Amino acid sequence: MRNRKIDDDSLLTVFERIINSIPIRFQSNTRENSYDDSKMSEDDIEKFR
Repeated sequence: MRNRKIDDDSLLTVFERIINSIPIRFQSNTRENSYDDSKMSEDDIEKFR
């Protein structure tokens, strides 16, 4: 049980890091073209800062 909890926590942290690193890139790719993705990523970086 303890090992499972630790594994879940580690997986959650990894997923959270991945989601935080690229949160709106998937949305921009699905909604807009890949060309706009570059601009969106730059804007997102500025917003996150």
